Amino acid sequence: MSGPHVLLACLFFGELAGALYEPFGAAARAFSARAPLARTRAAGGAYAAGAVCADVAFFLLCGAIFLLFSALFRFPAFRPYMAAAAAGGFALWRGSLHRTLAFLSKKLYNTYRSGRRLKRRKRRPSGYDEGRKV
Repeated sequence: MSGPHVLLACLFFGELAGALYEPFGAAARAFSARAPLARTRAAGGAYAAGAVCADVAFFLLCGAIFLLFSALFRFPAFRPYMAAAAAGGFALWRGSLHRTLAFLSKKLYNTYRSGRRLKRRKRRPSGYDEGRKV
């Protein structure tokens, strides 16, 4: 593979890593919200130990998948632009596609909830006429 192809493949891998981070990020948020007393000063902020473990597990899994990805596509020897492209793809996911997905999932959830609310309302008799209510 030539350099531009490897760059695009690493960018795509970063996008996939961003999608893979969603469950790990949810676990990290759950751990940090539930264990306020077990905080450490890692990664520049206050996280619970479980959140740090979730992040470490994500990066280990991501590294293993990148090795598999590079062997599958027969990348040349590791170059710094590969890591930069993967990080750029991850940032691209977190900056744009993650927000789009969160917006759409919120819309779907609210549509589902409002549909359930309409089903629970009392149904009026079929002979009821809204126009003659006054």
